[in-house]
Amino acid sequence: MNFLSLLASRSRATVVAALTAGLLSGAATMVLIAVLQKILERLDDPGTRLLVAFIVAAATVLLAGAVSSVLLIRLAQRTVQELRMELCRRILDSGMRRIESIGTARLQSALTDDVQVITTAVSGVPLLTMNSAIVVGAFVYIGMLSLKMLLGMLAVLTVGLVLYQLPVRRAGVHLRRAREHQDVMHRHLESVTRGTKELKLDRDRRSAVVDGGVGETGKSLVRDTTRGVALYTIAGSWGQLLFLASIGIMLFAGTRLGISTEDLTGFTLAVLYINTPLVTVLNLIPALGRAATALRSLNSLELGDESGLHVPRPRRGEEEPAGVALSLRAAAFDYASDTEDAGFRVGPIDADFTPGTLTFVVGGNGSGKTTLAKMLCGLYPPSSGEVRVNGTPVRDTGAEELRERIAGVFADVHLFRTLPSHPDTDDDEANRLLSRLGMDGKVRVHRGEFSTIALSTGQRKRLALVGALLSGRPVLLFDEWAADQDPEFRDFFYTVVLPMMREQGRTVVAITHDDRYFYLADQVLKLERGMVVEPADVQAPVGAGGTALPGRSAQALHPPHAHTP
Repeated sequence: MNFLSLLASRSRATVVAALTAGLLSGAATMVLIAVLQKILERLDDPGTRLLVAFIVAAATVLLAGAVSSVLLIRLAQRTVQELRMELCRRILDSGMRRIESIGTARLQSALTDDVQVITTAVSGVPLLTMNSAIVVGAFVYIGMLSLKMLLGMLAVLTVGLVLYQLPVRRAGVHLRRAREHQDVMHRHLESVTRGTKELKLDRDRRSAVVDGGVGETGKSLVRDTTRGVALYTIAGSWGQLLFLASIGIMLFAGTRLGISTEDLTGFTLAVLYINTPLVTVLNLIPALGRAATALRSLNSLELGDESGLHVPRPRRGEEEPAGVALSLRAAAFDYASDTEDAGFRVGPIDADFTPGTLTFVVGGNGSGKTTLAKMLCGLYPPSSGEVRVNGTPVRDTGAEELRERIAGVFADVHLFRTLPSHPDTDDDEANRLLSRLGMDGKVRVHRGEFSTIALSTGQRKRLALVGALLSGRPVLLFDEWAADQDPEFRDFFYTVVLPMMREQGRTVVAITHDDRYFYLADQVLKLERGMVVEPADVQAPVGAGGTALPGRSAQALHPPHAHTP
């Protein structure tokens, strides 16, 4: 999508109306210049007709230009907002692997820098349109005065246009480089904001990130941006010079070409009149060039059109089962490799996750646990095999409905300030859960919103757990939730929360390393190098007298009174 089609695609009728008003403004400009020439010829007694013509022409120029500007301003602002919304939707509609390969730094740059550049250019469209109409109107008037003058001026401009393209093309190269530097800059700035603690502890790394990263990248960014904009400015000045040169050529050679003095006066008046509009148009060209570069950058992201997973909705009149059974049948996921060797493969895996059961997924780091969970959630479509929901194979047409059945708390959880929307969720229930998790002294829920999320990692995960429990989703997935909790709350999670969810008939899947709690699970899937292997026998802990200790009752337990991590 290019810059002009971006505007036209939003409202073709508005664009046509704005261009019509702009052309009317340009035509009125042509009439105004002609009237001014006649007035100059009759300064002693211009007459009432010329006065009326001047007022009508001037009013038309102003009103038509204002109408064109207002229409385009409204369209431009709406276009920018719709572009931002569309970009957010395209990011969320893209496959998880595509988002991960692009990286948060480039996506953040697209949402901020690219949209801002396009906003600046779109805001200048009304001025560009109105002033371009004035320039075109002046050219038409010059042609009406003398075809020789118009042809001479066009000849000068043609030569100038060819030379104009040289700096413009070079400017585009520099602006594209600047856009690439911007992505790198965002990566370094992300390191500064997210790695503050580590950078404070390591002076050498801090110097490498700030001086070598932000500093050196910033120099390259400033250099290429300055050169690109400067070349556009030089090109604009060259255009102005051509107009002044055309005036000089016509004034000195016009009479020899048989052009009358009156026509030369009108020509000079027209060229001087459009000098300011021309400067405005030329000054807007750099912004348009940067916007075109930003649009190409957005299009190169290739976002949206996810080929994922789809679960058919129940037909009208049918009720979806309260519990949701998930299963993997020979499901495998392949990670692409940049080398000639094959990339890492998870699977094929056959597994069932039924309502009212608790499954632990265990294994070493890098064994494929999180990848299995993402296949189960519909975040990663299997490279081969299939995911089934209540026995129905999932089709490759979109994963939204599968994901709507699952609430997940991942290891790198992002915490939202508001609770998930659910008809049965209320503040009292949320605050009761916060109290059971030892958070009532730190956080409260009011109108579905947490009072604060500026907490430690373990505390933030507890808030995410509250959101998952209140989501009403039939499937719950936890990725190393207990890893950041102290022993008391880790025990509370395994012996109270998970059994409680199982008793409610939910399908519960937990990725964990805590082998002392394996006995609580209905099944344990152990992964090694992407494959499911038979786990070793796990016995329940034995108490005094040699009796195995059962899991504690969810109803009998109270939250531990312990410090929070």
